[in-house]
Amino acid sequence: MVEILLIFVSILLLICLCFFAADGVPIFTAWLKRIHIGRYSDKKEWCNCAEKVAEKNIKKIPPVPVTDREYYTLIPKLKGAYYNFYFNIWQVAALLKAMPDNEMAQSSAYRFFEKEDWKNRNYKAETAMLFYALLCSGYEDDENLKSAITDYVAKVSAAAGDNTLPYVLGKKEHYVDTLGMVCPFLIKYHQTYGAPEMFELAKRQFDEFYKYGIHEKTGLAVHCFKPD
Repeated sequence: MVEILLIFVSILLLICLCFFAADGVPIFTAWLKRIHIGRYSDKKEWCNCAEKVAEKNIKKIPPVPVTDREYYTLIPKLKGAYYNFYFNIWQVAALLKAMPDNEMAQSSAYRFFEKEDWKNRNYKAETAMLFYALLCSGYEDDENLKSAITDYVAKVSAAAGDNTLPYVLGKKEHYVDTLGMVCPFLIKYHQTYGAPEMFELAKRQFDEFYKYGIHEKTGLAVHCFKPD
């Protein structure tokens, strides 16, 4: 009876340890990394450190949680529901845009692109950010990228139709995020390969936002709107 009780207690402690490790370790690590923030002697030292961190992150993109939830995260992590792959896409894209002339950043972003089967993924606004960053980094003649982009542009055209692009397929609400995520790619695609229809789509996106996305009384831009 005592042996069974010890086994039960050991299993319970092991489960508790797993839950603690899943929550406690990331929280402690984040706290530890914040200690040195604000202690740089000058701007150059800060910029050098920031670039090293950016290089480290683009080599291995840190996953971003879907929510701000920090406790009892073990089960969502095991289910694969705690992190979102599409967050990684705009992380890579943003880091590459921040270091456009950094060869390591370019090669890391391209390897990230190569690992994914983009043709079997639906239209997502985040994907445009990565393609835009790669086009701006000298990969416009790469056949793999051109093939993936051609397929993506077809999905963009299908999603927009004669109207405009939603942020999420099947949703009537439109978000300002689409302007920053997709429109730069549409313009760059037109400039690179000559596609006036993509330029026109980008223009429709902005025209629609100016019509529905500016608050009538305050004149401030809204985050989300539903066009007529």
